[in-house]
Amino acid sequence: MQGWLAKRGPVMGWEWEKRWCKLEGSSLQYFADETEEVKKGDIELRPETRAVRFSSQSAVGDGVKHQKERPFGFTLDPLGPGGGKDRRLFYFDASLQTVLEQWLQAIAGASESAVATAYKPEDVARLNQLLSTQQKAGECETALGDALHEYRAMAQKLVDDFLSRVASPQAEAFIEQVCVEQILDGCLFVGHTKTDLDSVAGAIGGAKLWNGQAAIADRELNGEIKHALTFAGLDTPPFFDDVPGAALPTAEGAMLRICLVDHNEEKQMTEALRKDPERSQRIVGIIDHHCLSMSCHSEKPLFMDIRPWGSMSTIVAHNFIRSNRLLEKPIARILLAAILSDTLNLQSVTTTKADRMMVTLLAILGEVPNPDELAADMFRAKSQWIVNLGAYEMTRGDQKDFSCNNWKIGIAVLEVTDTRPVLEVANELLLELRILKVEKGKCSKTGKHDRRKELDFSYLFVVDVNALRSVLLICGGRELALARQAFPEGQLQAAQPGIEAPGATIAAAETLMDVGKLVSRKAEFVPAFFQALSSGFTCHKKPMAELSEADAADSDSDNDEVYKAMDAVTASSYHNSVNVVRDYSRLSVAFNHQALQKVQERAQKQEKEEVNSCIARILRKSIINSQSGKERVQKQEKEEANSCVARVLRKSIVNAESRKDGKDGKDKKDKKGKKEKKDKKEKKNKDKKEKKDKEDSSSSSSSSSSSGSSSGSEDDDDKAEKKKKEKKDKKD
Repeated sequence: MQGWLAKRGPVMGWEWEKRWCKLEGSSLQYFADETEEVKKGDIELRPETRAVRFSSQSAVGDGVKHQKERPFGFTLDPLGPGGGKDRRLFYFDASLQTVLEQWLQAIAGASESAVATAYKPEDVARLNQLLSTQQKAGECETALGDALHEYRAMAQKLVDDFLSRVASPQAEAFIEQVCVEQILDGCLFVGHTKTDLDSVAGAIGGAKLWNGQAAIADRELNGEIKHALTFAGLDTPPFFDDVPGAALPTAEGAMLRICLVDHNEEKQMTEALRKDPERSQRIVGIIDHHCLSMSCHSEKPLFMDIRPWGSMSTIVAHNFIRSNRLLEKPIARILLAAILSDTLNLQSVTTTKADRMMVTLLAILGEVPNPDELAADMFRAKSQWIVNLGAYEMTRGDQKDFSCNNWKIGIAVLEVTDTRPVLEVANELLLELRILKVEKGKCSKTGKHDRRKELDFSYLFVVDVNALRSVLLICGGRELALARQAFPEGQLQAAQPGIEAPGATIAAAETLMDVGKLVSRKAEFVPAFFQALSSGFTCHKKPMAELSEADAADSDSDNDEVYKAMDAVTASSYHNSVNVVRDYSRLSVAFNHQALQKVQERAQKQEKEEVNSCIARILRKSIINSQSGKERVQKQEKEEANSCVARVLRKSIVNAESRKDGKDGKDKKDKKGKKEKKDKKEKKNKDKKEKKDKEDSSSSSSSSSSSGSSSGSEDDDDKAEKKKKEKKDKKD
């Protein structure tokens, strides 16, 4: 739309001048004349821009002063009531009612369309690209720096839009304020024990947003938290127990309603709240970015805002924007610092698009030109503060317990800019990890010791937030076995030169593992351990939770030198107003003695095994020799028996053959003798016959008598011969 309008100067008393006005897109431009050669100015229209009639009861600025003289005039308010010190009003006169209506309608349409034109699809795509950028080795300073530089203009539009909505809440914000904010109105917001920056910032932000109070769960805060509070210009919130109505009733006997921030586990609650029998009635809200614990339950419905983002402060900041509530500079700064802390300057694997976007917006709202510098300063403050405290605080400052398949794991995390000062006291850290395992078995109520509550594993990860790498301190044999399975690519080494092994089941060269580019307990360390424990993990001991009741009640402190030394360390400890002072000398001696005993026992066992092995070899050899001798005798006897049988058989065969040959010879001889005898007889008979024939021829007279006599004699000879032959056959 375009046309002539009269325009007044910025202050009352200025003359009205005719200007050629042209509405194009979301910009109203005005020129000296319709040639548009001399541009006098332009006005950027926004979603919050308003054009208000001079005649309206809600006329703004000097509009009410021009109602009579210019009834068809209007005031153009580009930034709306929330414009603050940058707010500027423009005054126009349309001269005619119809022209006024046309301009009001055109300006309203352009303002509404500004919502779409401010965030085009290509803008969203570019934003996604910027927010998804991750820092890589060898690239520019940080991905956050690039995103802030390239996204500054778009982010500024988002901030301007947000600020305008603060003054004129949209419908969704109105519903949020009326229907949601009342639930948490006036609550006491408190974070978890072992307090970190996210839990403090979340409590402060929540209290500001929902008109409540902020409290901290520990009296002592780390250096990072103190640095962030100073940077934001905020006072430290009071300790939970010191707030009237928190641990004890107010003067009127009332107890405050509670909203938990950055946690939902019972064991992470501040002690006074954890022991309160009316706790489930008092807790009305939870704002968190961790998974729900098994101990989280309530007797009535709760307000719960739990999202899978990298920081709980991101959720709080988003609620400010969703409710169109003003994010003041100190609140924006403390929330920004908390997000940078929990996401390791947006480089942790837990970082999401929501965290990146919110950091960019909060950096503008908090007027923080270099968030990288803020993150580095906080990490240095935290490192120096924790390292200066000593081994006791370093192992307990950010320590959490987890359970998987009856195994209990304690995981402490130190985020530092330089790991060297930490590893210089590695020997004391390892001893503290061993003490911590046993300490968990002591009941805070009764003082009795239950070994089933002791930790099976106790670890300390030292995270280098500059290099984005971590090393793992390993204090015992069980820890070593699990670490090897959870991080198979990890490199083992001595935690420091000349360090002594903290026990008999681990060597000095196995006390530190470089796990590489892993930095998150929630997203990387815990899942790795759980995966190993869920894959049939076993070691030389069973889970403490599976001990019998009798074994669980026996702490072995009366019989074990190490337990006695641990008790002595605890008993002699004291606080010097800065840190806990401990004497580890007796415990070191106890571990060395235990290790020496184990070495001696192993040596004795080895010697015994060698002796037993030698005896076993001798016995086996004797048995083998005995068996071999017996087998040789049996073989020899068998061979001799077989030989004897063979000889007997051969002899029998020979005898049989000899008998056969003798019989055949005799038969042949007898046959020959019979033949010779027969031939002889035949010859004799022939001779007799010849003789007879001769006698017959000589004498015929004596023929009959001679013939009878010869016949009788011949018969007698035959009988005698036959009898002799029978006698001989019988003899044979």
